[in-house]
Amino acid sequence: MYYRVHLRDLPNGSVEATCPDIPAFFTVQPSKSEALRFVRENLAVTLQGAYRKRHLPVPVSRPRKDEAAVPLPVRVQAKIILWNYMLRNRWRIADLAKELAITQSQAQRLVDFDRDLASMESIEEAFMAIGGSFSLEEKNPGTR
Repeated sequence: MYYRVHLRDLPNGSVEATCPDIPAFFTVQPSKSEALRFVRENLAVTLQGAYRKRHLPVPVSRPRKDEAAVPLPVRVQAKIILWNYMLRNRWRIADLAKELAITQSQAQRLVDFDRDLASMESIEEAFMAIGGSFSLEEKNPGTR
């Protein structure tokens, strides 16, 4: 899962980075490489605040080959897929907790994008418990 990034050189020599599919994301960094690194490391925090905390589905970006794009960590991708599935199928965190016989706090960790407190196995188990599934696939770094 990659997110499109627009980079713009500023008159002072720094670089502005925005994600067109995530309007709440914006940063200014000293260079293009630092801007892309910042996006990779911090986009999940924005997704958590702008979408998950507001109970909204997370948009999925569709970058073209000629656009700058950054990948999200696999665990964050899995949580986004689980979260969007839950919303489409009207599952609440409380319902997930009940289905898995865990606390609501434990269930919430399964969909907290900005924290690494849930294993991939527990995310997969949660997904399967509510009737869904996901799979990983290998991508050539030159394709998206």
